[in-house]
This record gives sequence, C-alpha cells and structure tokens, in this order.
Amino acid sequence: MKVIVAAVLFIIFVIYFAPTGSNSNNQKRVASNSSTYSATDFMQGVNEKVISDAKREYQIASSSGNPVDRCVHAGLVAAAYIQAHDQSNYQQWKMREDSDCNYTSTR
Repeated sequence: MKVIVAAVLFIIFVIYFAPTGSNSNNQKRVASNSSTYSATDFMQGVNEKVISDAKREYQIASSSGNPVDRCVHAGLVAAAYIQAHDQSNYQQWKMREDSDCNYTSTR
C-alpha cells in the first residue's frame, strides 16, 4: 500500500513540477534554479531514489513475503525503471517479473 501511495505522490509531483510549453511560471521556476541544480539532475535523483526504494522492497518481499508479493514488487521495480527511461534495466526486471509471476501461476 505504501508503494502505491508513494507512486501516486511521485506522479503528482512530476506532473506539477514538469516544465511545459504552456506554463511559463513553471518554466521560470526551473530556469531560475538551473544555475545551481538543473531539473534534469533533480529528476535523475528522484528516479534513483524511487528505483532504490523499489529494489529494497523487492528484496524484503523476496526474503519475507510470498510468491505473489515477489511478483508484484518485481513489477514495481520494472515500472520504476521505465519511468526513468532505462530500457536495459527495465527489460531485465520485466524478465524477472515474468519469471516470478509464472512461478506463482504454476502453484
């Protein structure tokens, strides 16, 4: 449940702070901060944190949870990588999710 809430908050945060062509105030805010910390650097840090948290939760689900937990959390890690536009890691975690979820469907 925490993961879902965190994911929703992350999406709202990204939508609110993402620069768009129609929102000049948002662009000014990003431009004024670009000299010290760019929006790209900020988003990279956010993506790394989301990925790190999702991987840690997958490890907990793998060691303490049931196979369905492992399946779900592998999917959350894959989703974090796709959000970060990291195709190679997304593909690796998608294969892990498929493997974990196929395991659960055979039981």
